[in-house]
Amino acid sequence: MKAWAVGIALFTAAVLGYLFVLPQGSSEGLRTTAGPDRSEVFYWTDPGLEPDPCVAAWLLTRYVTPGARVVIRSQSPDGIPFDVPGCELQRRPGLSTSDMVMRTYGIDDPLAAALADVVRELELKPWTTNDEEFFVRVRSGLAEAINASESDEACLQRAMEFLDSLREERPVLPTREAP
Repeated sequence: MKAWAVGIALFTAAVLGYLFVLPQGSSEGLRTTAGPDRSEVFYWTDPGLEPDPCVAAWLLTRYVTPGARVVIRSQSPDGIPFDVPGCELQRRPGLSTSDMVMRTYGIDDPLAAALADVVRELELKPWTTNDEEFFVRVRSGLAEAINASESDEACLQRAMEFLDSLREERPVLPTREAP
């Protein structure tokens, strides 16, 4: 077989493996918590935060497992991974990690849905422009959290505070178009 054909075959296998690899652990494990003390539960993601993992972390710790921790590291033998290649809670074609969190855990909240819509547009269609007030506010709030932080932990803390303030404020939300 020619070298170029081998290269194409390996590239195709890598892309398909990334998109369709089985999740780490079982999906049943994703739906359980560690008893009444939910602080024992933690989620982890890779370093280098962007808007999608910030919102996904907020959804996980506010709607799925309140009180859970989020750990930022390259790998973890324990905990529930998100926005990491090979896990259930990762981007899929046309969907962000936040969308996957919403679908996997059945989150049905207008603010959460609006945030997932913003993230999907930011992550999957970065070349589009959206001047809706809510979109601009979320985009700039998350950008400020990311750009003004000296570490991923500080970034996540700032993003969580910003998203919590939105929830307390109850802003006017745009009309939602389901993914």
